[in-house]
Amino acid sequence: MFQKLKNTSGETFIEALAALLIMGFSTVLFIGLVMAAKNVNMIQKEADVRFYAAMEKVEVLEGTNAGGNPEVIQVKISNGNGMLLETIDCQLTEADHLRAYEIKKP
Repeated sequence: MFQKLKNTSGETFIEALAALLIMGFSTVLFIGLVMAAKNVNMIQKEADVRFYAAMEKVEVLEGTNAGGNPEVIQVKISNGNGMLLETIDCQLTEADHLRAYEIKKP
């Protein structure tokens, strides 16, 4: 019995099989991680394209809402007592979830 434990001539079949099983399992996990990262990158690139298209529209200040219709809002400025000091007409430009405001030119 002790002679078998002291034998260091090589690996047993079970040890080699276990090593192959661990390598195969880790390879499958690694491939899954790479595929998940690829999918996340594709989704992010599509989101970036939509964001930059919306940002261009907002930066131009076309004065349209998300539906493409002209949009003007009134900003009311009052003091702490609720007394109205001034009303300003502003153009609202909206694209996706981005908004920009500009004082309406007379």
